[in-house]
Amino acid sequence: MRPRSKQGRGSGPPQGNTSASSAALELPPVVYHIAESANWPFIEKEGLQCAATLMRQSSLDVEEIKRCERQQRTSRLVLPDGRVLRDQCPVPATALERCLVNMSPPEWYSLLNSQIFFWVDVDRLNRVRKVMIDTVQFVAVVDTAALLAKYGASAAVTPFNIGNARRKASQRSNSTLVPYTLWQSSGWQTETEGVGGRPRARSHKAAELVVDTAIPDFMDFVLEVRRLAPGQLMERWV
Repeated sequence: MRPRSKQGRGSGPPQGNTSASSAALELPPVVYHIAESANWPFIEKEGLQCAATLMRQSSLDVEEIKRCERQQRTSRLVLPDGRVLRDQCPVPATALERCLVNMSPPEWYSLLNSQIFFWVDVDRLNRVRKVMIDTVQFVAVVDTAALLAKYGASAAVTPFNIGNARRKASQRSNSTLVPYTLWQSSGWQTETEGVGGRPRARSHKAAELVVDTAIPDFMDFVLEVRRLAPGQLMERWV
């Protein structure tokens, strides 16, 4: 792993004296990726891949792969090589039917399975961690600027956890994933245009960073790796 400095960096170039209303939006200096302990050795060797790719590269039956990509995983799925795909219990189809705009639940599951996810805030990460608090997890602290310098064209941000549709679920569609470079200049404008409703303020913080392509050199962007023992939450990286 390439050593990194802990000195803070933005996820883009300095903006000088640009006013707050027109300055390019930026993400925090680091984002977080949480992984099952069984997956970590594969990640160290091969980098990150989305769930859909992992299923297609496994020895699962073709029809089973098609079904898994477009249906809710109601329990964790252990692939033949030992990799684990988490369940999708927080996104039942019945809930999605109430909040999707111009999309079907199978299309939403397919979208989720095509993305690699990073948490922008450690508090959001820990909300997910609490659901699997009895398991060992690995958290990679990732240099946002370095990652986006290479994969920014394939990156998008979301205004909320798109893997959860319980309670008062926000309306969502393809436009909920706002391309990173577009978000920098236009904020959440295109997200609102896609689902309707009042525009979100530019100050509304991104919840997730997602990348829709494989990241084979993922470890080049990792500043630190933390192993979370059962019962342990992630501490903010400073």
